[in-house]
Amino acid sequence: NIAAAKEEGFVGITTYHEWGRTIDGRPGGRNSYETVVTESPAAWQDKEKAAGSLNYYPLVDTGWDSRPWHGDKAMAIEGRTPERFETLLRQAKSFAAEHKKPFVILGPVNEWGEGSYIEPCTEFGFGMLESVRRVFAQGSPSSWPQNVAPSDVGRGPYDYPRLPRISQWTFDEDSGGWQAMMGISDIDCKDGMMAFRTTSPDPALIVSLRDIRASDFRSAEIRIRLSPVSPGSASSTGLQLFWSQNASAISEATSIHSAVPVDGQWHIVQLDLAAHPRWKGKITSFRLDPCDRADLTVRIDSFTLR
Repeated sequence: NIAAAKEEGFVGITTYHEWGRTIDGRPGGRNSYETVVTESPAAWQDKEKAAGSLNYYPLVDTGWDSRPWHGDKAMAIEGRTPERFETLLRQAKSFAAEHKKPFVILGPVNEWGEGSYIEPCTEFGFGMLESVRRVFAQGSPSSWPQNVAPSDVGRGPYDYPRLPRISQWTFDEDSGGWQAMMGISDIDCKDGMMAFRTTSPDPALIVSLRDIRASDFRSAEIRIRLSPVSPGSASSTGLQLFWSQNASAISEATSIHSAVPVDGQWHIVQLDLAAHPRWKGKITSFRLDPCDRADLTVRIDSFTLR
């Protein structure tokens, strides 16, 4: 809201991304970076006019592709190259000169999970930064500093060691990555089990997974004990396990249910994952709703994929 920004004392505005007028931003939309290059100048003009007495600073968009985080359902802008980026930079420089802007904004610079980056990488090397330098740097190119990567000075590579796949959690030392998502308090791991109290009818735990492919596992086995905090609680409750595929969002469609007695006794819950039509692909996280009741004490002795 331009009026509110001005009232609160702001003197300038910009945008987080600038994709032009016709980019399909819906989930799964596929777009061309060439469209961003073609349409950004008109979009800058629109925002310059809308800014009124506030200063508008044009944003040079570095791209968008959040499939590393959200899988194929994510919107993506494809075809980004240093050459197209340089064309966009030159247009922004001309816009800034025409409208007497002291600077333009590059954004984002290093948002790797959303495909918005210009830092050196194996894809383009120093190409994106070189585009910035060719458009905005002063002096002769022969006087510019040389680009140096770690390998040029005998350092690296910096690949992180591959972490082991975890398909069984026994809670002997810690939670193994499981953490409270909502409706849970007093979570603790000791005596070889994870224990907590539910504070709502929709308690949930969540864990990120590594190298778990559905084809390698057919079922999940959970050893669990549910005890009422106060008399009069229900004699049974519903446990539900959700999973995400290829970093997509967790939903009801990728979940499986089982009834569990609330009797203070240990029970082994067997979940037939292989029978579920959506148990496939790379599984990137679990969400476990151990019950659908508040004021239960929950103890989980183990969670095993088989």
